[in-house]
Amino acid sequence: MAVKGDMSIIEEGNNRSRGGTVPMENQTGPGRSGAKNSKSREEKTKPKYLDGLVFNPETGELSAPNGDDVIVISMVALKEVFASIREMLHVGSDLIWYNAGVQAGAAEGKRLKRLVAKIGQEGFLQLMADLYTNLGWGKSTVGEFDLKGRSVTMYTRNNPLVRGIKASRPVCHYIKGFYKGFSSVAFQSNNVAVVELECEAMGAERCKFRIMW
Repeated sequence: MAVKGDMSIIEEGNNRSRGGTVPMENQTGPGRSGAKNSKSREEKTKPKYLDGLVFNPETGELSAPNGDDVIVISMVALKEVFASIREMLHVGSDLIWYNAGVQAGAAEGKRLKRLVAKIGQEGFLQLMADLYTNLGWGKSTVGEFDLKGRSVTMYTRNNPLVRGIKASRPVCHYIKGFYKGFSSVAFQSNNVAVVELECEAMGAERCKFRIMW
């Protein structure tokens, strides 16, 4: 079952507003010029999860329509964080980012697990892929789903964490961990294992992951 990437199934009308908040589309300042001209294009491409982001100038908080707190960090800055930690911890940083991904994936899975009964396990994994995609972490898709064999293949294309990186081994530790954490909730199993079979950093067209439980 495919779940469309507009994220509407997540929102369920759970919009929340805060006193003194200003919708992002009404913000003024650098980067806002020409917004009206590109409005129609944005409406076609912007995920609903990002619709109605509000900023509270009194507290400095940015919030999504469903009430989630949101922060904005450039990928350049995030990659510098990754590089700095790796410089300090070497291969130990791989485990840190993997475990961080596991925790983040599990948290998202638990937040949305009520939907498993509605859309099934495969649909839930598609929801995971759509969520990851809509938040700008590359294009994720569900590949071969083998319920009897207890495995599923996931693909991620244009992973921002490995853009411009060349490596001799798979390096998508955070995404691999995210898939593990989310899948552990989807399949209600503590025995989920994720292997990255192909990686863009190694020259592959897309990153390929095998999830087993």
